[in-house]
Amino acid sequence: MEITEQALSKLKEETKEYYNSLKEVYCPYFNASVKFTSGGFQHIFYKNASKNKERDKSSQIIRLKLFKLAQKLLRDSKTVQEYFCNNEFVIIKMNKRKEKMMKAVYYWGFIGIIDGKKIKVIVRQVGSGDKKFWSIIPNWITRKSHENNTIITYRGDLKSD
Repeated sequence: MEITEQALSKLKEETKEYYNSLKEVYCPYFNASVKFTSGGFQHIFYKNASKNKERDKSSQIIRLKLFKLAQKLLRDSKTVQEYFCNNEFVIIKMNKRKEKMMKAVYYWGFIGIIDGKKIKVIVRQVGSGDKKFWSIIPNWITRKSHENNTIITYRGDLKSD
């Protein structure tokens, strides 16, 4: 997939405008709203919060093109397909400054077919904070394994993807 820097820049601007218009979407699974913050938008371009590891351009393009489907999937999701919890160092604003603290971080993966595309939307929650959009990706390949009665394994990582 070849795209010029100018076309990528235009796609970024269009997606950012749409992203900023969302603010939050009600998700029936949580019986609460999922917020769309700058962190989720930045995660489309960078693999971690420190923003020092940029995703390759093709990954950015796929995520940008799929983003408009995220709200539809969250709005219609009544079940979750993946869940992960981990203690992580996260940057928290405290007393008007940023501090790195160890917190429980929760991830939920919602998978669905929206407008003919199979996608996964990841929602993230730090501690008891708000649930926030974290990422959108085309759904990974699901493989079956019969070792140790394991039925399903998947490629990918909810935390970094």
